[in-house]
Amino acid sequence: MIKVALCDDDRMQATYLEENLLNIISKHTELNIDIDIFESGESLLKNIIAQGDYQILFLDIEMPGRNGIEIAKEIRKLSRKGLIVYVTSYDFYTLQSFEVTPFRYLLKPVESEVIEQVFLAAIDDIFMNHSYLFFKYKNSQYQVDTEEILCLCSENGRQINVKLSYEPDSVLYYGKIKDLEKQLNPLIFVKINRGVLVNFKYVKIIHKDEVHMINGERFTISRSRRKKVKESYRQFVERTMGI
Repeated sequence: MIKVALCDDDRMQATYLEENLLNIISKHTELNIDIDIFESGESLLKNIIAQGDYQILFLDIEMPGRNGIEIAKEIRKLSRKGLIVYVTSYDFYTLQSFEVTPFRYLLKPVESEVIEQVFLAAIDDIFMNHSYLFFKYKNSQYQVDTEEILCLCSENGRQINVKLSYEPDSVLYYGKIKDLEKQLNPLIFVKINRGVLVNFKYVKIIHKDEVHMINGERFTISRSRRKKVKESYRQFVERTMGI
């Protein structure tokens, strides 16, 4: 699950941002997102101390009490991991914001298309920073860069067949597809049937009910997943092309 915090003392602005994120999530049902809203930086800080980090934080800057930059400095003392997206009406805080390494700096009013681009980019960044698959098989320990995985196929429901872009031979290990779904970037790795996860980066074409991979392999898309797989692939191509 990816935890997202929205912090803005203007409730209308926070609601607008939340509605946009919920709309994005509705189009990407493979994402598991939890959103919390805070009307002050102090309440956000207290929650982080009590409940743990957020992976993505949308922060206003000018708020009662300590401003968004001061709050971010406190957050950075607790963790360097959260991606901070400033959403503010003022551009003169830009240089100050560099102290807390924000992911993006957005000026209000922010269009829905921009929110979607930034949010999906943040999710990609989160998964890119967790881009290795670790597993053990026959007394050997493997560390595989997920960028190099073409697809993963279930063998008899007990083993995973890992096919790599640079290696003609695949690697087998004991595991389950449903567990891998939770580890891999759901915007790139998509389950096309009960036993196969494909990496969209290595898809040559989707034709009718088949996915054609660049290595020549073909996989059938299950009837129940066809619409979702094709829509997810269309969105992937548009993001890749910057449409």
